[in-house]
Amino acid sequence: MAIHFNLKSILVLSVGLAICQVLLGYTLIIGGGMALGYGAYLWQQKKLSFADVILLVAGVMNLWYVCGSWENVRQHDYYNFVMFADYFVTNHFFVMPLTSYLQSVFYHPPVWGLVSGVFMKFLEFDAVRMLSFGAIMASYILMWRLMTDLNIKEKVKLWLFFFYGFYPATGYMSNWVNNDAAVYFLMIATIYQAFKWYDDCSLKRTLQVAGLLVLSGMTKFSGLMVVPAIGVLMLFKLLLSPKKTDKLLWVKFVIIGLGAVLGFAWGLFLLYYGFSLLPPPQDVAVQSMKSYSLQARLFDFSGFLTPIVDFKEHYQIEPNVWLTLIKTSLFGEWGWQGKIWIDILYGLSFVWLLLAISGFVYLFFKPIKKDFVLNGALIVLFFSVLIAWINFWLDYPYFCSTEFRYTAIFLPISVLWVGQLFTNKSLPKYGEYILAGLCVLLGVARFMLYLDTI
Repeated sequence: MAIHFNLKSILVLSVGLAICQVLLGYTLIIGGGMALGYGAYLWQQKKLSFADVILLVAGVMNLWYVCGSWENVRQHDYYNFVMFADYFVTNHFFVMPLTSYLQSVFYHPPVWGLVSGVFMKFLEFDAVRMLSFGAIMASYILMWRLMTDLNIKEKVKLWLFFFYGFYPATGYMSNWVNNDAAVYFLMIATIYQAFKWYDDCSLKRTLQVAGLLVLSGMTKFSGLMVVPAIGVLMLFKLLLSPKKTDKLLWVKFVIIGLGAVLGFAWGLFLLYYGFSLLPPPQDVAVQSMKSYSLQARLFDFSGFLTPIVDFKEHYQIEPNVWLTLIKTSLFGEWGWQGKIWIDILYGLSFVWLLLAISGFVYLFFKPIKKDFVLNGALIVLFFSVLIAWINFWLDYPYFCSTEFRYTAIFLPISVLWVGQLFTNKSLPKYGEYILAGLCVLLGVARFMLYLDTI
């Protein structure tokens, strides 16, 4: 089974939809019509697959969410990124020396500010979210390719693809004007290329990994959290190589290392001029978690029965960091309508949590493909992100610091864990039906949630 889409077509689609939204409107109708037309074309050519259908339907649902959440609706850092984009436009995209950038300090690396500035100048700032929409669509394609390359069973791959496509986080990330969706896609792309590099460390593949590291780090510093996992692949590539002194192999290592260093170039730039890598903590009273002990933040589950954390409207917060991850992966920090659908999605998230934990444990017992190296890379990636997230909310004791968006890469890597588990441990027929039914229920619940809210 194949997906009849590629990354270039998604990029063209994203820019085209942005232009449509600004010049014509009716973007959902146009996008839905394009999806229906392309699906009909594939059907006529006898090429339409279930994976194509999932991608098209999930894409239209994401587009529905985007078009129904325009401007500063269910956003993070909206006005910060408006100012970020305007900073580039006002200063003519800094064709003069970069030090002029320091007339005002923006802690984020410049790539997304530059891209947003282009949209602000030639279309409108809000249209940049269509690139976030495209980034999530592109992540669907890469996840399908990753699961295929890791030899995940066809049936398992299909229901996991459905789950990934309709998980609510992929919907709300599609709408963001900040750099989170872009760096999320770039991290998945880097993992995908790094895994390919481990099997075939050609010079072309090496340059691709290095280039993605540069782009990830210059989009958002967290994009470089994949570096330790790539280090695992490089270490075992060396240990398992019969020619450990091969100059070309070491040149490839240097190229990837240089990519990581250049990816952190913005951090080095800030440090050189005496700035920190993150803005100094501010006493934001409504978000402050300083009154909660570490024990409460880790082990207080009194909010377990409340699925929603409506911070934006009612300044609600969830002190427990683990519950915050689950709740904000489904609903962000916003209020929603449709209690039954909220409860269903919340319940399904715990089913997934159990499957993900099982898949993670199974990584220690069965190799992915020929050895345990890819297992090790996924484990190291998980702990790299987890430790960075814990350190972040300890240093910045606010509710927003604990949200799922800082650990969003957990979603795709948990899909790979579960795929590996059910590829090696066959389910009985009724088990397959149950999991497929739960995935359909997830999609229906998300659709109804949008119907009640948007």
